[in-house]
Amino acid sequence: MKKKNCIIVSIIIVGLILSGYFSYSNYHKKVFFSQYLRDHPENVSILLKNEQQTLLKWQADKPVELASVAKIIVGIEYARQVHEGKIDCNQMVALSDLNVYRMDKLDGGAQEAWEKEMKNQNKIENDKVALKDIATGMIDFSSNANFEYLIQLLGLDNIQEMLDSLHLKHHEKIFPFFSAIYVPKEVSLKKNIPIDEAIKEFKIMPHEEVADYAIQIHEKLAQDQDDTYRKKLAIDSWYNEDVDNIVSQNMVKASASDYATILEKINNGDLPGEKYLREIMESPMKSKGNQKEYQHLGFKGGSTNSVLNTTMYAEAKDGNKITLVVFIHDISKEEYPQLEKNLPYAIEQLVSNSENYVQKIKSVLES
Repeated sequence: MKKKNCIIVSIIIVGLILSGYFSYSNYHKKVFFSQYLRDHPENVSILLKNEQQTLLKWQADKPVELASVAKIIVGIEYARQVHEGKIDCNQMVALSDLNVYRMDKLDGGAQEAWEKEMKNQNKIENDKVALKDIATGMIDFSSNANFEYLIQLLGLDNIQEMLDSLHLKHHEKIFPFFSAIYVPKEVSLKKNIPIDEAIKEFKIMPHEEVADYAIQIHEKLAQDQDDTYRKKLAIDSWYNEDVDNIVSQNMVKASASDYATILEKINNGDLPGEKYLREIMESPMKSKGNQKEYQHLGFKGGSTNSVLNTTMYAEAKDGNKITLVVFIHDISKEEYPQLEKNLPYAIEQLVSNSENYVQKIKSVLES
């Protein structure tokens, strides 16, 4: 969705992984973020906390589209099942089992980039890859196919049961929402109506019905080893930006406070399978710069053409812990590029509170 017909690409801040999250260039030291907050406070949710207090809170209980941030929930269930011995993180999985969910033109190149990285690291053996690398790819590269595969493997009921156990106030049920991309065509095939009519139905379809269709499609894709079903879906012939926007609007929603709770549990080691969960969440710790400053540093972003979400947690060498959630939605086409460009600097400033930045943002929001 960052480009026309491109859906749900997670924010990848290269500096986060390669050069250390907090050494991001001062080139991004702009006023755009604070100006955006001043002009569109209704579009933003922020929650910044340390162990002692809430440092900044704005619309933190407002449910909004999560985009790929929701993949954290699947990651938590993956870690739990590995911990309990229900699945083996070293199990080798055929790439063909992932590729039934693959959408190359609609994932911003995430799947291709992940596979390239697996090849570069010699982690593909006989066209198979380890389950732990699939889970890591879901978080690091925001692979949609890996996300859908893990839902199939772990079981939607198990994922929901785990989510319910977290007792979050605003989190909607998890479903394979990338399969929802195909809903209009499934409606067209099922009802034997033209695709244009099916798209009209999709536009007014209740969220629960969209989720039900997505689950049905997800199950069909799981059995579609010969691509017969995907060929019938023929997405290139009908998918457009309007459909893309409807898919985005039907994504799983939750609040910033929900995800602050989740991140704090991860950071405190309060969830089962802590070792396996940190392995997939804390790739920023591969940076030597981050290793000097932090014991733990985890990150997950999510974006669409109108959404920019960031979640992160950190534990410094001195034991101090911090959690940050920033959800921004309903971003206009005109403002999206500059907001995307300048958001990393704002995130850095919020976490470091350089030059009393947190108070400045608080003043903007309360003005």
